[in-house]
Amino acid sequence: LSMPSQVSAFPLRVCHPDFFDKYFTLTIADDDLSQAELDHLLKLTADAKGFIAACDALNKRGLSKVAFDRLEAYKEHIPVQNMTALIEALCNMSDSFPARRQPGFLEMDIETHATRLVYFGLKREPDPKKRCRILRDALARSTGLALPVHLVSNEERVGDREARGHEFLVEEGDVPELRSICVEKLRAASNGRALRLNPQLLSFLFRWSEWTSLEEVRAWLASHTKNAKGSIWLLTVLLGEMHSWGREHRVRYYIHLPTVERFTDLAKLTQCVGELKETDFSKRELTALREFKKALKRRAEGKSDEAWKDDHEYEDEEVND
Repeated sequence: LSMPSQVSAFPLRVCHPDFFDKYFTLTIADDDLSQAELDHLLKLTADAKGFIAACDALNKRGLSKVAFDRLEAYKEHIPVQNMTALIEALCNMSDSFPARRQPGFLEMDIETHATRLVYFGLKREPDPKKRCRILRDALARSTGLALPVHLVSNEERVGDREARGHEFLVEEGDVPELRSICVEKLRAASNGRALRLNPQLLSFLFRWSEWTSLEEVRAWLASHTKNAKGSIWLLTVLLGEMHSWGREHRVRYYIHLPTVERFTDLAKLTQCVGELKETDFSKRELTALREFKKALKRRAEGKSDEAWKDDHEYEDEEVND
């Protein structure tokens, strides 16, 4: 092994489980990352474009997950002066992160690693005002949606976060400015196809409606659901998922009618999709349409909107390896 740089010295102890074997082998496996490559990636945390290019190259080799797993060990060692560039890069990449559907619920996905890199990296700056400036500047310069919305959501004083002693990155009074940056990103994306195609759209709809007005979001959705094709698209967006892990990773799908009613006119949507025949649809579209009809049937029978949890008709359940 080459002599480690100052930033990488900490995790290179021979007893570290990620590196023990490397002290006794002369080659790096094709599905592994060399220390030299990791050191190079760490240096590029000061260069947003360079970091993205390096991550793209690793992704082509199938090493994205490995790289972010390794970066996790350095989350509290990345220089504070590199954080603006690193956050910008991570935000720009975040919409293309793999979907969070890992077979093992204890495994961290790439978005979680990215969130932790940002959180622990910024915590090295003791002044919350300076942390806010770094975060604000990075979010404003970035083009992505997923990670910016996620990071700002984590700063919301909701639930029992404060009671649990959660340490926020920024002061409560600075959160509205960060929200505004995300709202402008959502509005900009809504002018094209980017927002419609984003796999995290449902989460965005909730945040957008909470951070501005529900009417604004409903108006945008109404402009895209004027026909049957748009209506079935909306159902796929509103299709919920419940994941369970045991011997297998199972995914159950459902439609929650109160969520449908939050974002659109239920009667109009019901009328529009009621005339559709279950042909020429994708698997997800068929699933969404069936679950919507099942939800309507439960309500017509006087059952609770939460009764889907007790529904033992697992027609649309999936089992993932």
